[in-house]
Amino acid sequence: MEKAVIKLMESLPGTMITLGVIFLIIFLLREYRKVRSETEDSIKSLVNAKLGEIMTGIQSEVSRIEVLGQEQEPKIKKIEENYLSFLKDVEEKSAQVESLYQEANQKLTALKEAIPNVDEYSAHDILAIAESKESSQVKAELCTRILKHPDATSKDLELAGDMMEKQSRHSLALDLYEAATKKDPERINAFSEYMALRAVIMPEKRDESLKAVKSRILEKPVRNSFSTVANALMEMDRYEELKDFALAVIDKVADKDPKLKAYALRSVAVSYKNIGEIDKSIEYFEKAFQLTPEDPNILKPFLGILEEQGRQDEYIEMAKKLIQADPAEVQYYRIYISALIDAEKYAEALEFVNVARTLPMSQMDEAVLSRYEQKAQIAANTRPEVVRQEKTD
Repeated sequence: MEKAVIKLMESLPGTMITLGVIFLIIFLLREYRKVRSETEDSIKSLVNAKLGEIMTGIQSEVSRIEVLGQEQEPKIKKIEENYLSFLKDVEEKSAQVESLYQEANQKLTALKEAIPNVDEYSAHDILAIAESKESSQVKAELCTRILKHPDATSKDLELAGDMMEKQSRHSLALDLYEAATKKDPERINAFSEYMALRAVIMPEKRDESLKAVKSRILEKPVRNSFSTVANALMEMDRYEELKDFALAVIDKVADKDPKLKAYALRSVAVSYKNIGEIDKSIEYFEKAFQLTPEDPNILKPFLGILEEQGRQDEYIEMAKKLIQADPAEVQYYRIYISALIDAEKYAEALEFVNVARTLPMSQMDEAVLSRYEQKAQIAANTRPEVVRQEKTD
């Protein structure tokens, strides 16, 4: 018994140590589990917090994008509407272009049918066809054919040039006049038309052209050629030059050609009027009128200056001479009747209204005459003493 107790006592420290180690291990394991559990909870909390922040940010951004989307929706809708409208306009314009293209083709076909073949017609015949056409384009194409026609005479080319100048196709007219001059250099009318038009549309050659054509006309004055150059000088406002040229022609022609002299006198009168020397202008208009009292081209500008100067009696006298020069021209009756009303000659005005009504006239002429008639009748009724005085006179 004693031995057993002694043996137990001897082995007790080792056992105690073993038990202490076991208890320490158990304690450490418990602490480890505790720390591990706390760490996992901390990590989970941290992760959840971060995830919460991220989700909150995402939610906020989604909300912002939704708001922006709502704001942009009307704009996007407007863009879509504009796009659809644009497509519709494109379709409409395409249809219009197609329609215009077809119309142009039809006109081109008609134009080709209207234009004769050079080989089938003479230049003279083509000129006659061109005169009968209303379309400026057709006229121009036909005159271009005349320009290229091998048998065109100088006169054919000149007349085609006149036609193109009336249509304001100056470049083609110039080519035709130039061809006419080259075809027959002796034809002064063609040369005058060429040089006068060149002076008007080519300023860099103006002085050269005018010098050449004036020199040629002064060698042999011709009425049509002088008229062409005079009109060109008026168009360019070169009235001093026109006056000097016209006076030189008057000296050259003397009394050999009264109509040319009268036109030159008229040109001097027009020049003085535009220069501002009115008395001189009236003096030369009177000289021109004495030579050709029946010429409306002299009477009409003469009337204009008399009216401007308030010379009523002379104006009425000249207006009546217009009717005498051409009794079938309603326009002259209108001028004369208006002058009579202004002069308070109502009875005579009504007489000429009745005469004018017997002539062919336009609706405009009829309307003007009716207005004059009404004005004269009202004045005659309200001022009978004027009518009585008129009859006495």
